[in-house]
Order: sequence, then structure tokens, then C-alpha cells
Amino acid sequence: MDFANSAGPGCARGPAGPAGAEPPVGYRSADSRRRFMLAAGLLAGACLVGQFVVPFVLMLVWMPFFMFSAFSLELASPGDGAFWNGRVWYLSRSESPFPERSGGTGPWLCSLEPEGRSGPEKVAELPLSPAPPTAAPSRPATREPVLLAGNDRLWIVSDAAVGFFQDGRLTFPSSDEAPGEASRPFLRGGRPAVVAGSKAGPVVKVLDGGSWRVAEPAPWLAGVASFSELRVVEAGGELHAFLPERAGLFHRRSSTGDGLGSWQPAGAASHGPWAVLALGGKPVLFQSSPADGAIVGRVWEGGAWREFVSRRTFVAGEMGAFPGGGPEDLLVLYQTFPGRLSLLDVSQGRVRSRTGYGRGFPFSGGFVLLSVLPGVLAALLSLVLACLLSGQMRRHRDCAYSWEGRRAVFAPLWRRGLAHGIDALIAHAPLGAVAAVFLSRFGDFEDLLDPAWLLSLLGLAVAAGGWSLAAFLVFRFMEGRGGQTPGKRLLGIRVVGLDLQPCGFGRSLVRGLLMVADSFFNNLVGIMLVAFSERWQRLGDLAAKTIVIRVRPG
Repeated sequence: MDFANSAGPGCARGPAGPAGAEPPVGYRSADSRRRFMLAAGLLAGACLVGQFVVPFVLMLVWMPFFMFSAFSLELASPGDGAFWNGRVWYLSRSESPFPERSGGTGPWLCSLEPEGRSGPEKVAELPLSPAPPTAAPSRPATREPVLLAGNDRLWIVSDAAVGFFQDGRLTFPSSDEAPGEASRPFLRGGRPAVVAGSKAGPVVKVLDGGSWRVAEPAPWLAGVASFSELRVVEAGGELHAFLPERAGLFHRRSSTGDGLGSWQPAGAASHGPWAVLALGGKPVLFQSSPADGAIVGRVWEGGAWREFVSRRTFVAGEMGAFPGGGPEDLLVLYQTFPGRLSLLDVSQGRVRSRTGYGRGFPFSGGFVLLSVLPGVLAALLSLVLACLLSGQMRRHRDCAYSWEGRRAVFAPLWRRGLAHGIDALIAHAPLGAVAAVFLSRFGDFEDLLDPAWLLSLLGLAVAAGGWSLAAFLVFRFMEGRGGQTPGKRLLGIRVVGLDLQPCGFGRSLVRGLLMVADSFFNNLVGIMLVAFSERWQRLGDLAAKTIVIRVRPG
């Protein structure tokens, strides 16, 4: 074999100690042993502490930035939005422990251009705190304002105030009368309208000339206990009412007459966020189903609800649906996580595109980087430790090994560490690529949970795992037969038995399996065993009765 035929420079046994005493086994002298034990202990302790201190310090430095990023969240209300002047309009609030640094809490009037790349824009902040002149000073608004797309303005209607956005200017509250306790506002003949109670029964009120006047009675809604959850949409010349109940979502038309018996189930019995709109003279209902993990669109045709589009997605917040640019175009805006909005462009029953805005995960991308960085730094610390200990071992340890007249030189720690890194890169590069692909979608939780994408990624992960297993077995065969894996060949080292003969597949397999134990604390266990054991052996070498030697001295 091509072993070193000498101990090599710096590897000869040192002189005997005082009074001709033999030096300790594996060391040049008793003084060298004492010096090495002290140096190795200090270095190992520093490395172990560094593996815990460095991540802690990084967290202390990074956490304030992360906390500000994580808790400065935009809570959007697309369910109360509208499509007006070619843009989607909605309201949002900022939730932050530092409101003075985040620019205020809102609510903000925001707009979004469906085909634009600039993302949502904050147009104006609504002054909801002052009470309008027509309301009692102590009466607060009970729910978020609703946006309605008028012909010449964007109406902003809440229980306690009415305003509008027109010609780039916000007027809120305006001199218009507040609707008071009523249904969710809707458009009736292009004007804001609500369903409210009266002594004669339910009525439809329309905002006209700054006041809410009774436009028509609504006996078909008699018996509804509370109008606060009622949503109404005008389609095909009649009104369609939707009422969520514990048993599901129910629908009724104004042309069905009196009595509660005409309420019919609409869509799924179990649903999450939902939205209604009128398109082409027909009511359209969108529901998010938590059980199916999908947004389902249904249209009222021929006296029944027909499903026309479905999209698997994740909806954690509100959802709004709006007419698009064409007669069969729809826009669905929904919130996946605070700070993240997604816009579906639906045309002719098909989802043409999905566009995401904002951060897609509760934690920012910097947090993902922060969670990976300590592991990388800890691995680098272990490599630095191996290099430093290699110098100390060359100075104080006996580097030579002999068996029946044949001599060899133990492989230094830094070569073994680099060889292990090269082999690990070859074996686990596909798994690393799969992990990188996974992390690349970490910013979009919706993409992350896409079933088709997850299945394809799972297939890639299985294939990558198969590659790693095959590489492990091939490396064990190469190591058992010739003593070298690709990394060891490149670094000029070899694994052999104590008799300096090839160790065979079985002992190489034991050696490889015990690498798990040697890798504890980022390989610190294996490094220290090599540094202190007589034959420079880690746990796998001790169990398999192998050593690692240099093929050529240097």
C-alpha cells in the first residue's frame, strides 16, 4: 500500500521525560501531554460555548428587527371592499406595538390595481374616532365601514357615519345621515341602501339627498331576528338576501313572497369566509370551505346554484369578490395571513392567475435565514476547532503508527473534516436542493400548501433520499475495499484496519452508522475523541477497529 514510510516531519516520538521515564503513550513527553490537554480542553470548551452563545447573541441582535417586522401586521378587510375606477378598494388596519413607528393604525383606505406590479397603496386614513354630527357623541361605530362603487364616487358607509372618496379627495364623515342599526350596506339603483326594521316591518332604505328614505317594504324578510349579519345584492331587477346561520348559509329572493319558508340553503353547509356579488344580472356566491381547503364559486341559474369555478387555497381572513373588466371576469381578493393578500383573476369559469402581495408567512424571510444561520456558523466553528487541534496534535502528539514493521502517519483532523464535508456534499446535495426549493416558497404560504406542488416536492424528496442512501452504501463499499471515498481520495487519506489492511464492507458500515453519534454537537464528539484517543480514532473507528492514515506525507 502507498503508506507513508516514515513518521513524517514533526511526528517523531520526543525525548524521554525526567530520569529517563518513557513519555506517555501517544504523546512526545509528559509536558507535551499536559500542554495538549490544557490547549485542547480550552479550545473544545470555547467551541462548545460558541455553539450556544453565537446563536443567542444573533437572536439578541436580530430579535428587535424581527419583532417589529412580525408584529407590524396589516389586517385587511377585502370582504367590505369594492371594484371602482378599474381598481380594487378595501380597508386595512395596522396592528403594531409601535404604532408611532408604523405610521398609525388606520383604518386605511387602500387600492390595488389588478394588473399592476406596484402592489396595494394606502390612499387615506379614515378618521373614525370623531362622532359624526348626526350621531350621538357617545355612539361608536359597531363594525368596519363598507365600500360601495357609485357612479361618480366611492361610498364609505358604516353604522355611525357616511363618507365618500371622489376626485382624489376623502370626505369622511360627510353631512349624510348615518344608517344606524341595519343590514350590511349594498347598492340599489346605484345608490347606497340598507335593510332596516320599522314599525311596519322590514324596509329597504336608500340614501337620497343626504337622508335615508324608505324605498320599498321588505315583507319577504319578516321574521329575521337581526339584520346585522344580513347581506343583500341586487341582480336581475330583484334583491337576493343571504343569511348565515349555524346550519349553513341561506338564500332568498325578494320575488318569493312572504314567510320564512322560502329560505333555501346556498352552497356548502359548512363554510368559512364568503362573499356575494352581481354579475351579468345573476347573483354569484364565493365560499371558502375549510374542510376542502378551496374557494368555490357558484352562480344562481334556473332556480339553483351551479358551481362554475373552484380553487384549492388557504384563506385565514376575509374574502371579497368583485366584477372584473369583462362581462365574465371576476376578481377574488382574500387574506391568507396578516400582511398577505392574494388576488384571483377569474375569467369564464377559469382561474387565469393568482397574484400575492405582502409577506406570505407569519414570519419574515429574515427569520428563516436566522434559523439556518446558527447551524452554519456552528459547523464552521467545528471546522476551525479541527484545524486548531491539528496544529496542537502535530506539535504534542505522536503522529506515527506501526504494525509488524510497517509504519504509517495518522491523518490530521482538518483533512478528515474536509473529506467528510466533501462526501456529505456529494451525498446530500439533492436533499439540500429540495430544502432550498421548499424555503424558496416559504414567503408564500399558499404556494407552500399547494397539493400538486407538495406531491411533486415529496417525489423529489424521496428521490433525493434514495440518492443519499445509495451514496452512503457506495461510500461504505469504496471505503471497505480501498479505504477511500471521493473526499478521502481528494485529501490524501485512507481508512484501514489496525493491521493496515482494508477494513471490509462490514466494518466500514459500522463506522458509517456510528457517524450519527460522532456528529453530536456539530461533530464535536468525534473531534474530541480523535484528539484524545491513542490511535486518533472517533467512536466509529473504535467500534470498527479502524484508523485513518495519510497516503502521502505533507
